[in-house]
Amino acid sequence: MVKNGMLQKRMCMMPRLVRLAQIVENTSVSDASNKHLKVSEIFINSDNVIFIEEDSAYKRRVSQSPHWPNDLDSRINITKIHFNTMSNSKYEHVHVLGDALNIAEKLGGYNG
Repeated sequence: MVKNGMLQKRMCMMPRLVRLAQIVENTSVSDASNKHLKVSEIFINSDNVIFIEEDSAYKRRVSQSPHWPNDLDSRINITKIHFNTMSNSKYEHVHVLGDALNIAEKLGGYNG
């Protein structure tokens, strides 16, 4: 952008993205015996996080599943991250691998 013969730098703020490992169930399969779990890399905009919580009920359910990934330690914690976007009057959320304290530190929201 040029202003008064000088080049003016335009400031664009990139959101702070944090890389985490998400665990998801294949919900597109109607037959429960064919459902499987998948771990994938995701990037989360930390500015959109409302709160996080360890989800022991979800962890208990999926870790007892016969579809728990063989290479994933069943002792790992699972944390639910809630976002400030609303969809059908429910907050959007994802489940990520790791305990809530470590996830909060990665998101920049906790400095111990």
